Order: sequence, then structure tokens, then C-alpha cells
Amino acid sequence: MKALRPLLGHSPRALKRFLNVYRLFKAGFPQPEQEAFTREAGPESPFQMVLFLLAIVTGTRTLSRPLFAKLGNRTKSAERNKNQRASGLHQRKETLESIVGQLEQDGESVAPAELDALKRWIETHEKGAWKKASVEPFVVWASRVSRCSFRVELRPD
Repeated sequence: MKALRPLLGHSPRALKRFLNVYRLFKAGFPQPEQEAFTREAGPESPFQMVLFLLAIVTGTRTLSRPLFAKLGNRTKSAERNKNQRASGLHQRKETLESIVGQLEQDGESVAPAELDALKRWIETHEKGAWKKASVEPFVVWASRVSRCSFRVELRPD
């Protein structure tokens, strides 16, 4: 959790909200599922993805909405990619780094300081392993995290 400090901001209230929401999120799993949820596997660990997404939701004012929108738009493309793989077609793996690049290119109304903090974090955390993390598992967790969010605009329709 300490590693997420650059994304969480400096508000003690935001940090407390982050911890409390994570505890509630984790408590929502039965014991056997909690063990699978908390297994360590770098950026592919479910709990790591949830912590990352919660940090974005609670620690940023302008970044969370466009990032979650991009991830939400991936639900349909993830299904399409799954069908293409089944038919033998290969689609380029979309990464967390590419999503952040799209946010930058699209001219979304994201505070430059928040976008820079996210880019720096992705490049340096765990020696850059998060740059190449596949977006597909984040899509699933983003929808669940947005349901726990206090920010109404992030909740799925």
C-alpha cells in the first residue's frame, strides 16, 4: 500500500476512505476466495489491481472518470477479442501503458499532475512490470471497484 502513496494524494481523509473501502471490498469474499484474491502475482494479482484502482478513485479528482470510462469501454472489445482468439485471429494485447497513452492523446480533461504521477508510477513500480500489464483483468475489477466508489459517475449503468 505504501507504494501507492503517489497516487493517493495527501489527504488523510482520502487515505482513510481508501483503507476502509478496501477492507469492505475484501470482506465481501468468502474465506476460500479471499485466499485466491490475495495471492501475490505482481500486477496480475487481483488484490494489487483493486488497490491500484481504489487509489485512482480516492486519490485523483480528474483522472478516475476518464480512466474508468476507458476500462468500461473495453468490456465489449474484450468479448470481441475473446471471439477472435477462438477463431484463430490474434489481437495485439492492450496494456495499462497504452490506456494511459490514449488518455494523454485524447486530450481528456485530466490534470497534468495526476497524469504525470500515474505515468511515473506505472514506469517505476515493480521495475516497470505494470507498464506491460494486460488491461483485460483490470476491466473486470474496474466495474467492481466502481460499485464501491463514493463517486456516482463511476458506477456502471
